[in-house]
Amino acid sequence: MSVIMQSPLISFIITYHNEPPSMLAECIKSVLDLSLSRDEREIIVIDDGSEKCPFDIIKDYSVTAEEPSENAEQPSDNAEQPSENAEQPSENLRYIRQENCGVSAARNLGLRKARGTFVQFVDADDRLIPTHYDHCVGILRHDMPDVISFVFCRKNVEAVAYKDETFESGAAYMLSRNMYGSAWCYLFRRSVADGIRFKEGKQYSEDEEYTARMLVRAGNTCHTNAPAYLYTNHALSATHRVDSASINKRLCQQLDTIMSLHQLLPSLPQTEQQGMKRRVAQMSMDYLYNTIRLKHSHKDLREAINQLKNNGLFPLPKGGYTSKYKLFCKMIQTAFGRNVLVHILPLLRI
Repeated sequence: MSVIMQSPLISFIITYHNEPPSMLAECIKSVLDLSLSRDEREIIVIDDGSEKCPFDIIKDYSVTAEEPSENAEQPSDNAEQPSENAEQPSENLRYIRQENCGVSAARNLGLRKARGTFVQFVDADDRLIPTHYDHCVGILRHDMPDVISFVFCRKNVEAVAYKDETFESGAAYMLSRNMYGSAWCYLFRRSVADGIRFKEGKQYSEDEEYTARMLVRAGNTCHTNAPAYLYTNHALSATHRVDSASINKRLCQQLDTIMSLHQLLPSLPQTEQQGMKRRVAQMSMDYLYNTIRLKHSHKDLREAINQLKNNGLFPLPKGGYTSKYKLFCKMIQTAFGRNVLVHILPLLRI
């Protein structure tokens, strides 16, 4: 029997697909260790058609099993089924299994199911760092901004002198800072992202499109240097695939994201346009940078430049960017500079 709950403060959407179940357990525990009360949080585990249901890991919690939709495909017969008679969840933990459709579809399902005022995405093989994430929760309680952006790290950072910045809007934040592309670097008000969804079927750059669309609509935005998210960098990640087909797909999908955001510009108010233009310019630089680093080819670089040029995105704009951007922008304009970049960038591990 379904349990009707009051709207929690934060919905934690955890996407899971064939990760070691112990990682999922650690991920859930990192959320439960936060200073939030049971009524202030809900945890939604979206199982994206894993080969084996991870219910052995979560059955010790009071968990509500739900269907993704009325016509959802049932889990396979050999997958252990969660009980339909779950008690009222003491942890507000909800488990939803869908047919394997990818992380974008899993996140979209989580957004449809979420009841929280705010949303936090977490990958099942990553964790929140309670001490630092509680700093974000403190900002949330005190200021109630539309968005809080925070830092991710690859190993736990014990002590930090917190520095928080506030911006009147997400567009102002985008105009003055290099924003993170990853969706899990943001705690955001669910209503801000109403109607915005991840582009399903993409393996690369889907986060960059979603976060830019979400941020440009946001009001009061806060950035903190709190290293609140522990990211696990593993060899099975799509970004580690270096075969020719994967590289071509990555670059193609990155260009698709750039063009989607560029085509959004005419529909935006002037202040929002400026923030989005800066983001498009940054992504255009990254696209050329990745083309050089991954393809090592003058021919492929020329083709990438022409693709941007044909859409009015090259030459890259010069002002108001980072030192790295300014140097790259200067070098990419000349044949000599492009020759240096093609020979040097593939040797650097940055």
